[in-house]
Amino acid sequence: MDLLKFKRLPKIIRFVLKDAESLNIADGAEQFEFGKVKSPMTITLILSLSCSFCAKAFLKFYSLYQKRGTDIRFRLVFNQYDPTNNIYAGVIGVLFNSFQSDYPNTFLDGLQDWYLNKKMMDNKPDTQKVVEILLNQREWCKMNNIHQTPTLVINASIVPHYYDADFLEDFVDVFTEEMAVSRALKSV
Repeated sequence: MDLLKFKRLPKIIRFVLKDAESLNIADGAEQFEFGKVKSPMTITLILSLSCSFCAKAFLKFYSLYQKRGTDIRFRLVFNQYDPTNNIYAGVIGVLFNSFQSDYPNTFLDGLQDWYLNKKMMDNKPDTQKVVEILLNQREWCKMNNIHQTPTLVINASIVPHYYDADFLEDFVDVFTEEMAVSRALKSV
């Protein structure tokens, strides 16, 4: 319990973010993006549809989006081990189609339904386009040296794996506090 309190201390979180590995290439790979596009804070979650730990991470991410979606830029990237697997390409194809038509509500609800129930709405996705997107996203992950899921990135800082999605709001609070202090210092 004391370790949990220690890990949540703002000065520890600041240290972790300052010392964290950074993305080589922050944008690209046709990432699924939503929330406040011009926000100074971007939260990126790298997932796999076949990863059980990703379900918990996504649900925390989605909960934060529902609370703070008007303040923060959110991005999802899939690092699917086998992007040509018809099951996962089909699921992401359905999600991709819903993202394009109802940005992002149906997409996020569908992904939540996948992680909770392993169900997906019926749809006939263009799997060729989806496989291309998944290959691009996987290549983006390789270029950024991201090999496991879930991986959380705040702005360009890769959050170490000893912090999981349970700490997401703590990181956001610390970052928000730092932005407020920075604005206050600039106005003086």
